Amino acid sequence: ALSLLLSACGPTDSTRVTEYRTQGELRVATRHDAISYRIDDEGHASGFEHELLLALGDALGVPVKFVPYPDAARALDAVINGQVHMAAAGLGQNERLPLRWSAPLREVEYVIVGRNDGPAVNTEDRLAGRTVSVRRGSLPAERVSAIRKRLPALNVHFPIKAGEEKLLADLARGALDLVATDRLHYAFAVRIHPELEIVYELPGRSSIAWALAPEDESLATEVDAFIAAFSASGRLARLADRYFGHVRRLNDAAIATFLTRIRERLPRY
Repeated sequence: ALSLLLSACGPTDSTRVTEYRTQGELRVATRHDAISYRIDDEGHASGFEHELLLALGDALGVPVKFVPYPDAARALDAVINGQVHMAAAGLGQNERLPLRWSAPLREVEYVIVGRNDGPAVNTEDRLAGRTVSVRRGSLPAERVSAIRKRLPALNVHFPIKAGEEKLLADLARGALDLVATDRLHYAFAVRIHPELEIVYELPGRSSIAWALAPEDESLATEVDAFIAAFSASGRLARLADRYFGHVRRLNDAAIATFLTRIRERLPRY
């Protein structure tokens, strides 16, 4: 009787997706993020991975249905539980999870960010007594947790339902001590919050990739073929430049001028 009760409480076969052609759509788990998938005030979706996935859907001949989850960990669980075909949410490739990973979309480095008026860090030992906020289930969280094993005086804070954009904004206004994130999210945030700076570089690099079910070899092959063709055609580089190129092109003087004009001119309108 207990086993029957437990089976009734778990996911049923009806909740699992079928092969994407049979399903009639490619179901993708994602999360709201300034880089990968964002919704504007009018309800329009955009983002680097959002646009790339629409192109994948065109190549596969099916529409893409985006299923937002509160965080990346739950998006990955949705793949493992068979509720979606894949997950795309700015995910750092993590081979320890029971998932199949696509070919890399871009390389990523992880950093700890603080305020430029705060105490210097410079070395790992200087993190003792500090509190690092980081998104739960992310690769930066793993790197920071590894440091904490060597440095028990380091405090690790996992905010609930907070992505990198909010964490860095909270850090800029002084509500947080330090934030672990990737270099690209920092580069986006520092354009709006010039008081932020990288105080420590976390070891190692990773790749942003898509997560698929290990048993779905056919879809994985098609996804990798799409990424290879999209990259070879130059479209991947152009898409990355459209979303990220301005980060490289804006210098500190241009940013300072832009922020000054926001404060001085924007209130008139």
